[in-house]
Amino acid sequence: MLSNKLCSQLLDGSLTDHKTYISGTCRGYYVTVNTAENGMYIINISAHSESDPGNAALRDFIESRKNVTNQIQSVNVSNNNASIVSTRTFLIKKVPAHLNEAIMPIIDFLESNRYVSGCMQCGTQMSEVDCYDINGSHRYLCSDCAVKIESALSDKKQDVLSNKSNLIPGIVGALLGSMLGCLVYFLIWQLGYIAAIAGLITAVCTFKGYEMFGKVIDKKGVIVCVLVIIFSVFFANQIVWAYDAFKAYKDDGIGFFECFRYINDVVKLNELTGQYYGNLAMAYLMTLLGSYRNIVNAFKSSTGSFKVKKMKD
Repeated sequence: MLSNKLCSQLLDGSLTDHKTYISGTCRGYYVTVNTAENGMYIINISAHSESDPGNAALRDFIESRKNVTNQIQSVNVSNNNASIVSTRTFLIKKVPAHLNEAIMPIIDFLESNRYVSGCMQCGTQMSEVDCYDINGSHRYLCSDCAVKIESALSDKKQDVLSNKSNLIPGIVGALLGSMLGCLVYFLIWQLGYIAAIAGLITAVCTFKGYEMFGKVIDKKGVIVCVLVIIFSVFFANQIVWAYDAFKAYKDDGIGFFECFRYINDVVKLNELTGQYYGNLAMAYLMTLLGSYRNIVNAFKSSTGSFKVKKMKD
């Protein structure tokens, strides 16, 4: 995630960069750092105190920090763990300072109020605690909690596999959802761009539409949604080219639907075939970049796939 030089600047150099995550102890408190899909950072700090049942005071302190710093996006505090989502920073060299401003005041608060650190799930200090990869999120857990989480995820997988979607309503929902993506594609094209955000919106709306109408997204639902996304990008590309042709030929009395019907002939007639397919290829590339993680995550969710892995120090 960070170079050795940058990692040494994070939390007094107390953490270790494992390339896909950062973990370690800072002043005796277990800390993990993961990157989120949107480029933000998710920080987990293990802490609890007998004098602060449910970590209510800790929650109030971190929430108050949101009002005085721009480094904290959101907070989720449980009985034994504080999870903080940082705001985004685009310059990698500024990440340590960015995260330090978010985390160090919290560490100071924990230390001055004598919080203790242990398993992020149950809080125990009596058992050995190790860092585990739970579906890509890293947590310090005791072995008992790791086993319980793995068992719960296994049960959930069976539930997921037993749920089947309603195919036909799901297809209708996916098509309706994809229309919003087509609209965004059209609007962005009018501004002179082909953007990954259009592909992302198409994917999100397509999957959401299938889920709303089909009740659940299973493996066949994911396949349907991917096919709909592919079709939607092609359809949106046809629309924007037909609209450009309509603007060029409307004075000759040629309507939009006629342009849409014969757009391939128009492209060939004007020797724009290379540009047409180049734009279509770029549209698919932008869609892939914008929606890849969403599609992968949807497939994993549809199969109930999970991972519980003890990490090496």
